[in-house]
Amino acid sequence: MKLDWINSAGGPLVCASYVTAEAWQGVAGSSIGDVRSDYDRACEQFDYVGVVRCDSSEVLILGDEPMQSAFFLSSEKVFIARWVACESKEAAAIALATLPANLPSIEEATLFRLDSLGLVMFDAAEYTTSSACSSHINLPPGTYAVSTKEYKHQGRFHFLVHELQPVEGKIS
Repeated sequence: MKLDWINSAGGPLVCASYVTAEAWQGVAGSSIGDVRSDYDRACEQFDYVGVVRCDSSEVLILGDEPMQSAFFLSSEKVFIARWVACESKEAAAIALATLPANLPSIEEATLFRLDSLGLVMFDAAEYTTSSACSSHINLPPGTYAVSTKEYKHQGRFHFLVHELQPVEGKIS
């Protein structure tokens, strides 16, 4: 399994559709006309995941602590892995390739509406178009329940794992 790990400069990461990501202003301004920048609003998310408005849509914020993160697929499901501790990228790939199906959630699921095809992850401080550090995954538009799980093996690895589960009957 090849994982494309990305980092932030110290703040949260943002996940948005390709179209919505173009509206994100980072530290430079607000996509919704707020006095706070988009980055400031992202930094106000203290849970593991949160949602904020961007233009007329939503973005998913990976809050709590800045951790390198990557999209991955397992059993045809879409996940975001957030690296808490692991000895190497190779060990991380092996651990995530054997992700158990029954990990319990550690916080309430967050609903996130993806308005158009594709999901890009990037540093909340940046404009997505100017960010050299981003990751992409093809994901159809719709509403997703984003759950947070903890996956760890004492002394070997520790990840937060967010599962993006489509919500039946909800269309963006």
